[in-house]
Amino acid sequence: MKPPRLSVVFLACVVIMLSANTAKSQFGGIDIRQVINSFDDISLLKLVMGLVYENKPLLQDLKDVAISAIPLLSLDHDPNYFFSFVLPWAFHKLPIVLENEEFLTILRTFIDEVESKKPQADWKLDSNDTTAQNHYFAAKLVGSIDFVQLLLDIVRARSVSDLFPYTSTDRQLDEQCYNDTMAFVDRLFMGDTWALDMFDAIGKPTTGIRRGVLYFPGTYDQCMNIRAEIPFNATLGQHIVTKDRSFQGKYCRATFDPPRSLIESVLGDNINHTYGLPLTISLGMCMPDSCAGSDIEGLLNLGILGSLFNLTVAETVCTEDLDFKTDDNAHAVIGILGGLILLVIVSSTIELFCLQKKRDPQQKMMYALGEMPGEHANNGYVDMPGNLADSSKPNAENGSYDNAVETLTDNIKLKENGVGNKKGSKHGRLDLNVSVDSDLTENILDKSDDDDEGLVRKLLRSFSIFTNLPAVMSTEVKNFDISCLYGIRVITMTWIVLGNTYLYTAQSVAEVPVAADLMDSFDLMKRFTMQAVLSTAFATDTFFLISGCLIAYWFLAKDEMRVSKINVKTLLKFYAGKYWKLTPPYMLVMVMFVYLYTYLGDGPMWPNSIPVADACRKSWWKHLLYVNNLFGVDGVAPEDQCMAWSWYMAATMQFYLVSPILLSLMAFSTTMGCAVTGILAVAGVIAAGVKEAEIGGQILTSREDGGQYWNSVFTKPWCRISSYCVGLLLGLVLQRFYHKIINKYIAGLCWLLFTCVGVLLVYVPYTQHVDALADWSLPEQGAYEALARPVWAMCVGWVIYACATGYGGPVSDFLSWKGFVPLSRVTFLVYLIHPVLMVLAVYTRRTMLNLNDFQMAYQFVGHVVINYVAAIFAALVFDFPFRNLKRVVQRKTLNSPF
Repeated sequence: MKPPRLSVVFLACVVIMLSANTAKSQFGGIDIRQVINSFDDISLLKLVMGLVYENKPLLQDLKDVAISAIPLLSLDHDPNYFFSFVLPWAFHKLPIVLENEEFLTILRTFIDEVESKKPQADWKLDSNDTTAQNHYFAAKLVGSIDFVQLLLDIVRARSVSDLFPYTSTDRQLDEQCYNDTMAFVDRLFMGDTWALDMFDAIGKPTTGIRRGVLYFPGTYDQCMNIRAEIPFNATLGQHIVTKDRSFQGKYCRATFDPPRSLIESVLGDNINHTYGLPLTISLGMCMPDSCAGSDIEGLLNLGILGSLFNLTVAETVCTEDLDFKTDDNAHAVIGILGGLILLVIVSSTIELFCLQKKRDPQQKMMYALGEMPGEHANNGYVDMPGNLADSSKPNAENGSYDNAVETLTDNIKLKENGVGNKKGSKHGRLDLNVSVDSDLTENILDKSDDDDEGLVRKLLRSFSIFTNLPAVMSTEVKNFDISCLYGIRVITMTWIVLGNTYLYTAQSVAEVPVAADLMDSFDLMKRFTMQAVLSTAFATDTFFLISGCLIAYWFLAKDEMRVSKINVKTLLKFYAGKYWKLTPPYMLVMVMFVYLYTYLGDGPMWPNSIPVADACRKSWWKHLLYVNNLFGVDGVAPEDQCMAWSWYMAATMQFYLVSPILLSLMAFSTTMGCAVTGILAVAGVIAAGVKEAEIGGQILTSREDGGQYWNSVFTKPWCRISSYCVGLLLGLVLQRFYHKIINKYIAGLCWLLFTCVGVLLVYVPYTQHVDALADWSLPEQGAYEALARPVWAMCVGWVIYACATGYGGPVSDFLSWKGFVPLSRVTFLVYLIHPVLMVLAVYTRRTMLNLNDFQMAYQFVGHVVINYVAAIFAALVFDFPFRNLKRVVQRKTLNSPF
């Protein structure tokens, strides 16, 4: 039988303390510490040996202590942990304990209880091994003690306030909080049910970090449900409690910054890289509601606790009651959201009962993939005939430009699968049709639809679910559409969600760990298979590629049609259309996150504030102007920036601003346009390489470098424009050289080459995380940062080109699956919303998550499903209605494709 671990430690410490107390008395009141500190090591060793040799009882006590410690050493803890940390700390604090008379009284009471126990017959072990016999006897002795009753007897004899008086701390402590806390402890030992529940709600080591306890979340809900009436009781001694004092539980979390030596003693000294993870000690506590976070440090340093531990609290978070009635900003946001939802309900009701019967049953709405990755701004397309230049010119056969429009309208009705399922024609150019921003095509054509539907009717239908839901959920694709883009967008967005699922768990956005085995994430980062997750930063380069490709194709298609000239008015419409498409959902999600998140959750990890939301209160105007990645970010960590992931929208808009210049050059001269675009791409490569070689870093280090890599390299447009330029050149190739036929063997070689290069780009960073290999130098990091992104864009660009020209094979068939079509229409909203929902999911957790593959896969699937459902809802309320309003202003039909 093994005695309880704490009991053995306690018994060993008691023997040491009493023996040392006897030794102290032998010096006639002289402070032992002064005497001992005056000796050098040799003299001190001689003194100790002399004392032990001459004091036989002390020698026997030391033997008994060693025997009593055997059960401790035989348990699951590494003995080195006890000898290297616990024992030195105990001996260092021993003189402090011996000077506390109250504590010595408790020890003597304990010894009296031990001595009162009479040895039983079964306490003897049939063995000649004296050590084993003593071990067995000590175990039986400790096991016979009723520690609960002993503790109750000790505490009931005097109030806890006598042991820890109010004046015994030099830290801030509210007197009412002190009184209530002392009453709680007193009532705890008196066995009151509410006090036992309150104690049970305190954090337990069993929920801490594997390899060492760093976080004790406690039982949040149990604490918050505690309601207590504390009556006056004379047995509390000097502790005075207001009669029938009523209070309730308040959950608080205190965070301590332990010294490095403590972290190493608990977790081992092999922690070379923490990737910015906060290695803190956090303790969840159930406190009386009269206590504030500033009182916790005072309570933890009362009396002998302050002498032993001298704790300094780095941060405290206590659950406070929120006053929603006085929050005018929240009222305004709820009013806006409620008004939009009401418009949707009213508009849907009107269409269902009043307008539905008047609609032509033969009308079909066909909706397609949009242009931008994270921009949802590319959800429409217009067919362009193969010989665009000829079809747009007036002649005897087609008469006028109106005939070209009729041709476009006829092509919209085609239902064949896209070009991705057909091989390019060897006899001429195939009609190529790509999904693109409807604002862009409308601005280029500058032609209103022939629409018999009245203005009022279209306004009434703009917010209707029966108009917008089919637009989102339709799986129809158009003839000769590059349908592989549907699958590429969805898979790329899913890749981003996967990466953030791991990032938000391993590199918790919270100041406390989310993962129960957080330290294992260090090893997780080093797994070869994890590189596919850690390389999700390439996803935004894929989106930049698609954006540039589609804009270039349509701009150059317009140039062939010669339907309008580039002038200031055209450019203003070009930019205004994109701005209107992005901004309403962007701003609505922002204001909801900023002003409502406080009321959307609670829990043991819930913070006083969420910086990525609160920062928007001051910097919202930067997002409205799409300059949030340029101004006010230097020296600010990404977790403290307003919706840090929105850098992508800013960069895309900035690329959109310079696109007409580059595309106009391409339209004027293919050679000149390609040269300037290539020079810009090379400049972007050089900028990224130079800056990365200067500061180093990666996404995983953005928490520990203060956001230097994030702000100087990752989000800056001049470091990311190379992928966009590759997209512009791809659009040029698709538009001008689409008819070129590639030998199938060359196509196969390209597939092999670009696949191998893409895999290499994803997995080569594995060499950074292998302990046996040297870390990358700054020039090596700079070379990878500069070249990897445009090369990745080329690899994805080949996939798009091959699928569009009929060389995609089964890859094209998969990426063209119609199930991707509706999901692709809301990828911008998924990108915009998913970090918000992930942040809330992290902060509202009641329990900690394990970083094993099954748990993370389960989390990932849940994030994907929830975010796409939320994105569809946002599309019906925040996105499509506003796009319909623009169409109403431009006299466009609501039934034309987005």
